[in-house]
Amino acid sequence: MIFVVLLAALFMAGTAPPPNPFDVRVTPLQPGMAMPATQFVDQNGRRVRFADFTGQTVLVGFIYTRCHDECPIITQKFGVLDRLLPPSTYTLVEVSIDPTTDTPPVLAAYARTHGVHGGRWLLLTGEPAQVANFIRSAGVSMIQSPDGDIIHNAMLLIVAPDGRLAGIDQSPAWEPSAVAAEMEAVAGKSSSPLGRLDYALTNGVAQLCGGSIQTASGIVDAAGWLAVIGGGLLVLGWARHRLFSRGD
Repeated sequence: MIFVVLLAALFMAGTAPPPNPFDVRVTPLQPGMAMPATQFVDQNGRRVRFADFTGQTVLVGFIYTRCHDECPIITQKFGVLDRLLPPSTYTLVEVSIDPTTDTPPVLAAYARTHGVHGGRWLLLTGEPAQVANFIRSAGVSMIQSPDGDIIHNAMLLIVAPDGRLAGIDQSPAWEPSAVAAEMEAVAGKSSSPLGRLDYALTNGVAQLCGGSIQTASGIVDAAGWLAVIGGGLLVLGWARHRLFSRGD
């Protein structure tokens, strides 16, 4: 009997559940902080760390390859950024939030399907626990739905050439042209003031509204219409003044 109990104890010890990544405390990333030394693997099987991008302005987004909703749209926007940004000093990174499934061959297939190409546009995965800690530190929240999909919030990180986090964008409604303008400014280059204003407004409203795409884009659109209407009223007032002053 004692022998059976010992065997059962050994069996249970050998089948202990894997460690819960949420048992590990992580420090939330904030602007000005150095990016963590997490080791990733890209779609070509190469090992990558953020330290490898020193001297580059880096945009970091989050996807998973089984997603058929928002993630392909994110990748499509990264493609627009790849065309907008000059060919040097910029790196585009999409980190998988499902590293267990998204192995390098899976990421490579996703890259072929969605036109991810060139040496500066990387899809990253890695050891699940390390990647999970990085994702949590970046502020990405995830919920597994009953059908197996992963519901997650939108998050973009802009990393400065010195390897420190320069900005966090929580807006699902981000526009590539606005993000490109912000990245150029972080890189110390001239950029579109209107693009940077668009970036600041959309991201600021998204933070105010808890990241709601409908609310954020609705408020920004409303502000735009108010500006147009206000400008029209000013023009009408000026025209009315000119007409009446001539009549005098």
